[in-house]
Amino acid sequence: MFMPMPKVPVPPSHVHPLTMFYALNLVIALLLLTIVGETVLWRWQHKTLHISRQPLSPRGLLAWGLGGLWLIDGLLQLQPLMATDFGRGYLTPLVHDQPQWLASVIRIGMYGWDLHPIVSDVVAAWLQISLGALILFGSQGRLRKLGLLASIVWGVVVWIFGEALGGLLAAPSWLIGSPGPALLYVALAVLLLQAASSPWWGPGSHHRWARAIAGFWALAGVLQVLPADGWWRPHALASYVHSMAAMPQPHLLSQLLEAWTGSLALYPQLWNAGLAAAWIGLAAYWAFGRPSRHGWWGTAAMTFAGWMFGQDFGVLGGLGTDANSGLLLLLVLVIYALNAGWFSLPSARALDTPALSRPHFWSQRPGRRPPESAGERRK
Repeated sequence: MFMPMPKVPVPPSHVHPLTMFYALNLVIALLLLTIVGETVLWRWQHKTLHISRQPLSPRGLLAWGLGGLWLIDGLLQLQPLMATDFGRGYLTPLVHDQPQWLASVIRIGMYGWDLHPIVSDVVAAWLQISLGALILFGSQGRLRKLGLLASIVWGVVVWIFGEALGGLLAAPSWLIGSPGPALLYVALAVLLLQAASSPWWGPGSHHRWARAIAGFWALAGVLQVLPADGWWRPHALASYVHSMAAMPQPHLLSQLLEAWTGSLALYPQLWNAGLAAAWIGLAAYWAFGRPSRHGWWGTAAMTFAGWMFGQDFGVLGGLGTDANSGLLLLLVLVIYALNAGWFSLPSARALDTPALSRPHFWSQRPGRRPPESAGERRK
């Protein structure tokens, strides 16, 4: 007689999204670490890898800064909220007040992202980490050039789908990051692709950097003034800063933002006029004046204040995707000071992979002559 087998309870096949998120990231991290470790070990065993000491130029510092920022952006994309709430909490508010055509383009990107949000987030995160690694450790060879070219393409994608053209068509302001950090990433990558003898890096290049800084502040001032129904509205600035103060962040920073919110609510037009005038004044100073160290420090202080009070450092709250444009502008100010010769950078250790093997052991020991060759012994 046939006896049916007892039914064994089957565990549910549902896997929590964060579990899949962590598992995918762990697998990718282990795979990359294995590849990098095997490559370094192989080169070390074949004596084609050693650490050399190279002078760090302004161009090299910009490359390190840009690569480091891409690396930070990738790590920020690995925050748990990015895997679960990025579409609803970040992309959805992005389409508000945008022109219909731009909102439609962004919604196409949102649809593609929401098809597989975990996979989309993991791919975006590790793509940005890879860009940062290529720019950081690619030296002056093809790997860095590949990273810079890829960062230009990815930066344009982020600027369109992730920043809505930097908010230029809605309510633009440097306080929110306009014209967009991704656009600045693209511009800096283009400058790094220029030859070392180009006007941006050769003698007297600090004059070009000064004009670029002046253009940025002029744009910031114009964006703060226009349109008339933008930041001039009674509660526009106060509502924006209050929304930042409500985000998860250190209590002291939240208190400072709330204090500024109160002042913005009392004198909204005065604050907006003051901000626009200050930024246009900076533009005039860098365009027509002779920038000095005192003026440089004043500009850096105003930039840091805007980055702190207007952009909330960009990385706080659990859904921060980058450090925003304030940190990029501070990096540009440092590059200007270096090109102007106000201070120099120390040498930096870098991995070098020469085609030839390492010097002979005898030549590395002081006071020892290398062994003579057979031809020298005949003489």
